Amino acid sequence: MNSIEIIPITGIPEIHPNDSIFEKISNQMEKLGVSYIKNDILCIAQKIVSKSENQYANLKEIVPTEDAIKIAQRDGRDPRLVEAVIRESNEIIIATEKALIVEHRTGMVCAHAGIDRSNLPGEEDTILLLPKDADLSARKIREEVLKKEHVEIAVIVVDTQGRAFRRGVVGVSIGSSGLESLSDLRGEKDRSGKPLLITILAQADEIAAAASMAMGQAGESIPAVIIRGLNYRKNNISSSELYRSKDEDFFRK
Repeated sequence: MNSIEIIPITGIPEIHPNDSIFEKISNQMEKLGVSYIKNDILCIAQKIVSKSENQYANLKEIVPTEDAIKIAQRDGRDPRLVEAVIRESNEIIIATEKALIVEHRTGMVCAHAGIDRSNLPGEEDTILLLPKDADLSARKIREEVLKKEHVEIAVIVVDTQGRAFRRGVVGVSIGSSGLESLSDLRGEKDRSGKPLLITILAQADEIAAAASMAMGQAGESIPAVIIRGLNYRKNNISSSELYRSKDEDFFRK
C-alpha cells in the first residue's frame, strides 16, 4: 500500500448562508498551494455544510408541545430544545436526564437529532440543524469540483457521534458521493485463502474518522481535509446505507 496523506485545509473563513463551500475551500487551497489530484477524498465538516444551507433555527421562535414540556420537566432540559429535537426526528428512542437519543428524520440514530449550539454566530438561542440531505450536499460539491477543476474526487460530510457501548465521540460519515460508504467484502479471500463470511466494511466512517483527527473538536477551525493516496472502492453507495433499519436493530426490537 502507498502512503496515505491527511491534508488539512487551514484558514477557511467563516461560512455564511448561501456561501459556496466549493469556492471557499478552493480559494483557500490556492492560497496554500494545494490542488486536487484524481481520487482525492474531500472531507467536509457537517457544520459548514449546515451553515451554507442556512439550517439555523432560533429557540425563541419555537413553541414547545405538551410532549416536549413533559420530557423537559422530567429530565431537566430546555423544552424549546426538546421540541426542536422532536421536529427533526422520526422517533424518540431514549429520553432521560442523561441522554436524548432519537432516530433522525434521515434514519440515523444519534443524540439530540444532531442539533448543535457551539461556535455559532449570533445570540445564545441560535441552534444549527443537520443538512436536509447530506448525501445530496456531498454530490453537489463533488460535481462542482469536477465541473470547475476537471478532477474526479469523492466527498464525505463528516460529523462526530457517540457509539453504543463505547465512550467518547468519533468522526463518522453522514453524507457522501463518489465512493462506497459500505463495502461488502463477503466472498473475498483472506490471506489464508479462506472466504470472508460476514465482513462488511464501513469505508466512509473509517475515512471520516481519519479526517476528524485533523479537523479537531474545539477551536482548531479546520472544517475541510483532503485524504490522498487511499485505494478506496468507488461507487455511489450513499451514507444512508450505513444506518441500520429498525428491523435490523437488535436493541430496538
